[in-house]
Amino acid sequence: MTKTIFITIFQGVEARNILRTDIYKELVGRPDVRLVLFTDSEEKRNYYQKEFNGPNVIYEVVGEYHARGIQKFFGAAKFNLINTATVDIKRDILFFKEHSYLKFYRRWLINRLFARNFVRRIVRWLDWRLVSDQFFKKYFDQYDPDLVLSAHLFGGTETAVIREARRRGVVSVGLINSWDKLTARAMIRLLPDWMIVHNDSVKKDAIIYADMPAGRIFVSGIPHFDRYKTGTRAPRDRFLQEIGLDPDKKTILYLPVGRAASDDDADMMKFFADLLSDKRLKFPTQLIFRFPPNDEIVAEGKFPNGVVIQTPGRRFSLKRGSDWDMNEDDFRILADTITSSDVVVGYPSTMMIDAAIFDKPVINIAYERRPHPRNFILWAYEVDHYRSVLNTGAVRLVKNDDELIDQLNAYFADPSSDREGRRRLVAEQCGAQDGKAGKRVADFLLNRI
Repeated sequence: MTKTIFITIFQGVEARNILRTDIYKELVGRPDVRLVLFTDSEEKRNYYQKEFNGPNVIYEVVGEYHARGIQKFFGAAKFNLINTATVDIKRDILFFKEHSYLKFYRRWLINRLFARNFVRRIVRWLDWRLVSDQFFKKYFDQYDPDLVLSAHLFGGTETAVIREARRRGVVSVGLINSWDKLTARAMIRLLPDWMIVHNDSVKKDAIIYADMPAGRIFVSGIPHFDRYKTGTRAPRDRFLQEIGLDPDKKTILYLPVGRAASDDDADMMKFFADLLSDKRLKFPTQLIFRFPPNDEIVAEGKFPNGVVIQTPGRRFSLKRGSDWDMNEDDFRILADTITSSDVVVGYPSTMMIDAAIFDKPVINIAYERRPHPRNFILWAYEVDHYRSVLNTGAVRLVKNDDELIDQLNAYFADPSSDREGRRRLVAEQCGAQDGKAGKRVADFLLNRI
């Protein structure tokens, strides 16, 4: 008998963690499994359908989800019901944007009074009992699914599909697709039957902040990192020559952060470009600027020889964060770029883990070239999930230009420095690096049905 699995693909990270991993490959290879993939636009459906298709794959485009009535109350309440350092920082950032003491202290008081386990349980019970939502009813009627997989449990659309699954007694599984979601986003309004997390640290967060029973959490490893174990890398000399760089020079990979967090990118890129002719660097050096796939980078002026700009991914809209995709070529180039670089320089992001996997020294910039009230990137070093990175000793923080240059020279001379910290970071965040995380997730899903 054919089993049907619903999978939501509304965000770029959902496609990265499911479609572009062995999760999809294992499931689509089963003739007794039918996959119904949900997207939120015709453009995305047409784009993904060209690559991910088959006789047992169906796409459905759902309309924009609009919360109504009491749903709006629960949709707003979820942002106040977890108490973390990250939530406190986000509240501070809102204050700098709004300059309203009334809103700031109101949010602070609500959070301190109600961000508790028993309150969340009451709110979830009321949410389940009081909200009538039939957004996914017609799809459940049509396909009669056996399992629902959602890789983003925090949005209204995903909450609607979990609600319909619960109403019908269909097994629901939530995949926490990033290390920061549980401490930075909001309370999960409706818990799935099962939760999949990447590592033991996120499992702990799921127990504390999502109130998920430990016995209902499966630790899988990171599926989209499987390719780092199973894939092959281009030789450094060949790759650098292909992108127009010199294999005999030291290579800095710099990762701009994006306009959503800082106005510093243009100035920092200019600083790095000028640094190529600065005699304080003890080795001939060249640069790769790799832009994020999900935010805007403004590069001013013309860069000299020895600077390469990479703009990965596909953007579906100008909306930051969700409407992007990176294909297999993008991931291959990313891996070859990291392995061909001598030092990775950037800000708090999962890219620091990517670098550590390949044992590349990492420098984090903890200062601003253009101080501005809307620059929030320095706050990111205080958030819950990134403090654990700093505690491993895998990353060196620099607080001015001189420190940055000194650390570049130090890592150029001895790239093995901080290797144990990088190993510790990979062990804590990635779990088993055996290239089988995607298969473990697929097997887990199949075992549920």
